Amino acid sequence: MDSDKKLRIKRGLISAAALLPAAFVLTYFAYALMLNTIGVFGVEKIYFAFVPAFLVMYALFITMTIYLMGEKGFTCGCTWVKAQLITFPTIALTVWINCAMAAWISPYATPIAFTVLLTGVLVSPRAGLYCGLLSAVASAVCIAPPVYFYLPGEFGLSFAMSAVADFVTAFFMLFVINRRYNRFSLTWGAIAVSLGTALIGAVMSLLDGWTARNFLGGYALGVIGNVVAVCVFTAILPVYEYFSRIWTDFKLAEVCGLNQPVLRKMSEEAPGTFNHSLTVANLAESCAIAIDLDPYMARACAYYHDVGKMNDPLYFSENQTDYNPHDDLIPEVSVAKIRRHTRDGFEQLRKMRFPDEVCNAALEHHGDSPIMFFYTKAKGLGGSVNIADFRYDCPTPTSKYSVIIMICDICESMTRAVSPESREALEATVAKVIKDKMDDGQFDNVDITIKELDKIKNTIVKVIPGMLHKRIDYAKAKEER
Repeated sequence: MDSDKKLRIKRGLISAAALLPAAFVLTYFAYALMLNTIGVFGVEKIYFAFVPAFLVMYALFITMTIYLMGEKGFTCGCTWVKAQLITFPTIALTVWINCAMAAWISPYATPIAFTVLLTGVLVSPRAGLYCGLLSAVASAVCIAPPVYFYLPGEFGLSFAMSAVADFVTAFFMLFVINRRYNRFSLTWGAIAVSLGTALIGAVMSLLDGWTARNFLGGYALGVIGNVVAVCVFTAILPVYEYFSRIWTDFKLAEVCGLNQPVLRKMSEEAPGTFNHSLTVANLAESCAIAIDLDPYMARACAYYHDVGKMNDPLYFSENQTDYNPHDDLIPEVSVAKIRRHTRDGFEQLRKMRFPDEVCNAALEHHGDSPIMFFYTKAKGLGGSVNIADFRYDCPTPTSKYSVIIMICDICESMTRAVSPESREALEATVAKVIKDKMDDGQFDNVDITIKELDKIKNTIVKVIPGMLHKRIDYAKAKEER
């Protein structure tokens, strides 16, 4: 057994030891509330029913731990440890809410969609479905089955059948989460699913009597439960985002708004860098879509990858007008000024609690590439010159987002400096950029394929001409007319 697998198993045992008891404490109080409210047992005798419920739920939580250990499709920014810290408390909280709703209102008003939405968005859609099913079973265990073992006549069949409606709701919520979404579309999509799946609860409510009142009442209760779930999800999601540092598409769309303080400051203090970042963002977003990455994350990485240039904006050519401060500096000092922006940007983004992908893109988008302009300038001055002294002092890309930003950053700068004469010339330029970076070992630490790099090249070749399109010279046209 390799060391990585041993470490994962060890972390799993630690997580089970720390998280499961905490989840069961919350579940215990939910169970006590349920049993005492419906008057089946007194709290002093709760252990008769709680022991089998505890064993069943312990088995369910263990299966969740095993499932997360094998999950490969976590959302961007989510790790195995974060997934456990999110799923276990969320399931326990959902069970508590379900028990409270079942005790005070109806078992058909249980907001099971809450855990599906929350874990599906933060962890992965499949984990959301699994958590929804687990929460439904755990809620049913707390509400009905142990009571059935002891006093089969003391509870209605609706307590158990409500779990079926919860299963169906969880299944259909998966289709909502799997779509590219914003807050509006996800909220209304979840409500639409709620309106549809509430019919199941309405049909099951007829078990208590074939009357229109039971049918309409069951339908209304199902809608209420799911609407409550959407409201709780919308309210609590920012809290989870903040503490887990997992940025959903909601949050990424917000920070990509051009009214963000950092971007406004960049547009005022480093306007050339700001416009460069906008262009790179358009390229990066298209490239991310081409290789099936999150376009919101790619755009955020591009917008903020050069934020460190704001410390010394005039040392970068896109912000210069008539005066170039590098004319008064030796190449070694100029290089020190230039390469600082990657680490400065990384530190600033870390302080602002940006996700790791955005922070790493700011740090890694040049890797340890040489700054050829000043290397050539130093060689021209004579003497012994070591190219290692003219390289960036940062790690090479460790994610596909950093690779995209690296390629798009260089291609945008090169094509803006010298506009390609034809599509073939542009394709050759982009291909050379990618090949040079591969030969220099810049992609050695990231799992990206030749096919994906080819898709990135084709996307850039397709998008750049639209950014560099020619305009009609209206003044000249007026003179000729």
